[in-house]
Amino acid sequence: MTKATTSEQSRDVVERYLAGERGLLADGVEVWSIGATTDANGNETYTDWGPQSFHDWRRTAPQMAKKARTAYTITPTAWTVDGERVAVEARGRMELEDGRVYDNFYHLLYVVQDNKITQAHHYYDTAHFYAIFGPDPDAGRNGRR
Repeated sequence: MTKATTSEQSRDVVERYLAGERGLLADGVEVWSIGATTDANGNETYTDWGPQSFHDWRRTAPQMAKKARTAYTITPTAWTVDGERVAVEARGRMELEDGRVYDNFYHLLYVVQDNKITQAHHYYDTAHFYAIFGPDPDAGRNGRR
C-alpha cells in the first residue's frame, strides 16, 4: 500500500538522489527521456520522448565516463514541489579529456512514493548531448520509438 508522501519528504528523496545517494529508486522505475535514433538510411533523427528501463537509460554513463576529465555534476537551480511530484531545473556539467565541456540545462520531474522515486522524466538539449558524446549505437533498439 502506498503511503501519502509530503512535499518535504519528496524533495528530500530527490535531493539525496541528485547528490548521488543510491537505493532511492523503486524497483522497475522507468526513465522518460528525449532520445535519438538512427533511421533506415543511417541518418540520426530525434524521437518522441518515451519510457526506458533505468538500466537502458544508465547505459550512457560508461560512455560518458570514458571521455571525462572531471566528474559529472548536476546542480539544481530551482525547485517546484507538490506532494509526491518534484520538478527540478538543473545544470549538468562535465569537462572532457579532449578539452570540450558538456554543459547542459535540464528540467527533471520525479514522482516519489513510499520514499522511493517511482517515475523520472528528463528533458534536456539532446542535440548538445549527441554533439559531445556522439550518436548512441543502440538507439532504437531498447523499445523507444
